[in-house]
Amino acid sequence: MKKITLAKNILFVCFSALLFIFSLIFYIQSFENKMAKSSKIKFDEKYVVYIIVAICFLVLTIYNFVMEYKKMKKNPLVMYGTVTVATLVISFYNLACFFQALLDYWNEPDSFVFRDNQLYLYVGITTLVLFIGLVLKYFDDKNKKEIDF
Repeated sequence: MKKITLAKNILFVCFSALLFIFSLIFYIQSFENKMAKSSKIKFDEKYVVYIIVAICFLVLTIYNFVMEYKKMKKNPLVMYGTVTVATLVISFYNLACFFQALLDYWNEPDSFVFRDNQLYLYVGITTLVLFIGLVLKYFDDKNKKEIDF
């Protein structure tokens, strides 16, 4: 393996590991216990999304590193699987946040401000389009017999 390829793969694995660690730290720091109001423990759910995406990238980068280190042929299903799960989770989370805020509008008509929630809609739609594109690319590659099963 070339030194530049080895360095690139190590950097990607380190980046993915750091992304996972930072997401986990932020998730733990979002802990909120309101004992005065109720006995519920709350965490910020956006960090769960970041953790899932970080795990997907960590799996993909470790797989690529191992396969290139052993000079073996990579299975594209690993890339399709991990990236598809990551885009699907990001899309559904952002769209759910937007529509939850929109549905809260009927309970409190002054609570929904589109400008405050538009990023959720745009990111959700964009990642949903990316998800659909990945699924179509997968089936296109499958029909061309580029993916081994």
